[in-house]
Amino acid sequence: MGTLAVAINFCGGCNPAIDRREIASEIEQALTAAGYAVTYNDWDADFLVRLSGCEANCAFEYHPSDRPDAVVAGRTFAAVKVAEDSLPGRVVAAVKDHFERPHRDNAALSSDGPGGAGPEAAAIGGLGPDR
Repeated sequence: MGTLAVAINFCGGCNPAIDRREIASEIEQALTAAGYAVTYNDWDADFLVRLSGCEANCAFEYHPSDRPDAVVAGRTFAAVKVAEDSLPGRVVAAVKDHFERPHRDNAALSSDGPGGAGPEAAAIGGLGPDR
C-alpha cells in the first residue's frame, strides 16, 4: 500500500468562529511528520478532514461522502464542544486511530446504544452522532 492521503476540506468560510488556516496548518504539519500525504479540497482522498468554520458545518452538509472522516464544525469535534486549541490534536488522533489501529466493525463505532464508543470514536469511522 502506498502513502495514505488525507484531505483537509474547507467550507466556504462565510462565518468562521475558528482560525481554519491555523488549524489546517497544524494538522498538515503533524500528519506529514507521521508519514501521511496531505492534500486540500480533495474529496477522493483515503480520509477526509471536514473543516467548517462554524456549527452550520457546510464542509460536511454540502459534500456527502462515504469516506472515513473527522468533522470539525466551529468549536466542535464530532458534534462535541471542545477548546479550539485541542482541535488539531483531536483530528490527528482520529486519523491515526482510523489507519493504525485494528479495524472494528461499524457497530463498535456507533455512539448509539450500550457499548458504543461515543461521539468522538463515531466520527473516526465517518459516523457522526446525528447519522
